[in-house]
Amino acid sequence: MWGLDLGTTNSVLARWHEADGRPRLVAPESLRRSSEPESPRVVPSVVELVDDAGFWDKLAARPFLLPRVTFGRLGWIGGEAIARNYASPRASYAPGFKSALMSAPLTALARAGGRDRSAREVARAFLRELFVAVEAEAGEQIESLVVTAPVEAYETFRAEVATLLRDVGVKQIRFLDEPVAAALGYGVGGTGGGRVLVVDFGGGTFHAALVDLSARDAASGSCVVLGKAGRAVGGNTVDGWLKDLACERLGLEVGLAPDWLRPFWDRLLLAEACRVKEALHTAERCTFRAPNAGEVQFVGGRPTEFSVTRDELQHLLAAHGVPAMLDQVLSEVLSNVDEAEITDVVVVGGSTLLPGLYTQLETRFGRGRLRAWHPFEAVGYGAACFAAGKTRTSDFIVHDYALRTHDPVTHAVDYTVVVPRGSRFPTAPDFWRQQLVPTCALGEPESVF
Repeated sequence: MWGLDLGTTNSVLARWHEADGRPRLVAPESLRRSSEPESPRVVPSVVELVDDAGFWDKLAARPFLLPRVTFGRLGWIGGEAIARNYASPRASYAPGFKSALMSAPLTALARAGGRDRSAREVARAFLRELFVAVEAEAGEQIESLVVTAPVEAYETFRAEVATLLRDVGVKQIRFLDEPVAAALGYGVGGTGGGRVLVVDFGGGTFHAALVDLSARDAASGSCVVLGKAGRAVGGNTVDGWLKDLACERLGLEVGLAPDWLRPFWDRLLLAEACRVKEALHTAERCTFRAPNAGEVQFVGGRPTEFSVTRDELQHLLAAHGVPAMLDQVLSEVLSNVDEAEITDVVVVGGSTLLPGLYTQLETRFGRGRLRAWHPFEAVGYGAACFAAGKTRTSDFIVHDYALRTHDPVTHAVDYTVVVPRGSRFPTAPDFWRQQLVPTCALGEPESVF
């Protein structure tokens, strides 16, 4: 009862928990993009292949042993790979593989062991290391899996992924259209079905798809696509705009750097831009700090940091036409459809958290039809629901329910979440025990909350 969302920027592995009656994401902390408790349990879809393979690494890579052993490694993935290649990426580092796997799986993406490595080899290493780490944490081998696939992907992509999964030991593989998975992840399309608009704004692209989704479609894992459109604009593009803004505000001229240092400096600025962008999802203001330039001084007496507000980021998006792009893509998708016929608007992708986008969708479609509280998790949740045969309509709690406390000295407000958003409703009577263990003054645990 496992589901996999193999994403361009992040991948999600979810498992259905029968006792909880809901899916949960599974990702070892070392592989995540961030170890912060509130961060989504997603694994960046990046790989650093082993360049100088030892005896055990070579042995583990043999086709016969690959699905059977956990010793050795093919590479480092996710947060580990990012940390190892943050300052100076190695030739064996591949910052992504899904796009190439969809169109040309033999495209060389990295070089390791004295030869070029294809998107197919990079993806195989990612899946092997992901499953080894997850199985060690979950204590269960993944032998049956539901994998989501874009509706625009050809059968060759599904065949490619199926072969790779069999290579790493998965015996039963089923595929699920991503719009169907997104809808199921939000509890849409079980018994009644409907006309669902899926808005997906990720790290590399923005696209929307309108689908007719009946209960039969949900059970079969497919849907009827009525329209789709997209643009090559994503969260990575926004990082570039923020980097340019920082160069302007701080007087940084990356072009003046020596050729050997320029890519390094550019990567550091983009990483800081990404950090600021993600912080502004929840904070009203964040400080952009120029990274240490090393041997070359770019700042030259100017300030080394500046403050960015959420409103400024929203103005930056507007200046680059993001709201207009959103309206244009939606108009293309809905050109021959009465918008009143849309039953649900399902929102996925981390970039949908950018300021102003939710408000724009809410204004157009109304809050009652908008489902946007699982942007990272929905597709993976839907795959796990499908794997477990839980395709009936479900209700989810939209907001966090928390206890608010005040620090006695600083008077700062803090929150302890008791029921997290996205929990299936109604919750179990002792659901609070998963989040909170209050004690009385004498240290005895409470039995009732």
